Amino acid sequence: MKKIVFLVQGEGRGHIAQSIALKEVIKDCYPNSQIHAFVANNHRGSPPYLKQEYENLYDYDTFEFKYKGNTLCKRSSFWHNLKNLKSIRESIKNVKNKIKEIKPDLVINFFETTTPFLNIKKICPDAKVLSVGRQYYLPFAASGFWANMFIKWTARGSDQVWALNYFDDVNVPKNYKIFPPLLQKKILEAAPTTEDFDLVYSVNDHSGYAGLKFPANIKIYSNYETKSVQKFQDFKCKVEYLPVSSEFKEDLIRCRSVTCSSGFETTSEAIYLGKVLYTKPTPNHGEQIFNSDYLTKHGLANTSLGKINILKQAELIARIRICPTVIKKELIDFL
Repeated sequence: MKKIVFLVQGEGRGHIAQSIALKEVIKDCYPNSQIHAFVANNHRGSPPYLKQEYENLYDYDTFEFKYKGNTLCKRSSFWHNLKNLKSIRESIKNVKNKIKEIKPDLVINFFETTTPFLNIKKICPDAKVLSVGRQYYLPFAASGFWANMFIKWTARGSDQVWALNYFDDVNVPKNYKIFPPLLQKKILEAAPTTEDFDLVYSVNDHSGYAGLKFPANIKIYSNYETKSVQKFQDFKCKVEYLPVSSEFKEDLIRCRSVTCSSGFETTSEAIYLGKVLYTKPTPNHGEQIFNSDYLTKHGLANTSLGKINILKQAELIARIRICPTVIKKELIDFL
């Protein structure tokens, strides 16, 4: 029986969704494997559906990004983490003790920033360490020395790093591999429809989407009472406000268009399902600005349906579809 530990950053839904998708692949390869998921706390808290996904689920305190309005604030983030440094250190110590008790065969880091402090190779010398995330693509495609140094540092001690990107278009070192977006079976096996509503996923309390024009009904998924919700009321359409839940994916499959911030997971799901996609990066968030520009450049987002690059969309859909099969082989070889 394989024992596997997940270390998952809780910021946004991308890392959590990727962990669930990889869990599904692992269970196909090793049905009797035992997975322990450590999900780092953030200001939103862990989504309730995680308890349905993981039998062995733990939360812990970690470093956290802070926002002012809809803008990532580096200064507030620094002082917030400095103020909470004692509780973060204690939490890391507790995680280390639990991992030593589990004695895993494999530890997978989903861009959880405290992972290097755990010294996995020291506390579990026989464990393989794998780092997975969209961010690991960025140092080879985007400038920003300090950000790139930080990204590479989060993967310190890893035997392999899996960098996720829409396309395989850069050269990486030997211990890096580029994979397409890693999506859950619910999305991969879906039969998408186009019903009379547009979907909005709002991750911050000031979403910045109010200026967009929607032709019909809107469903807004958010864990915030977004100020933009009131502005939407000016349109002659029905507006529904819903907390983020497992129902989000159901509506993602059924909607006409998707409007969201420029994260990696939701944009990939929308493209795979053939939805018209509008993205708006969180200001001061380098990764999201890069994602938005990348998708616009390839004709996959922020464009009208008639201007979507159909060939690029088809190429990406094909890459995503075969991703679980490719990853199964990589996992078996790795372990």
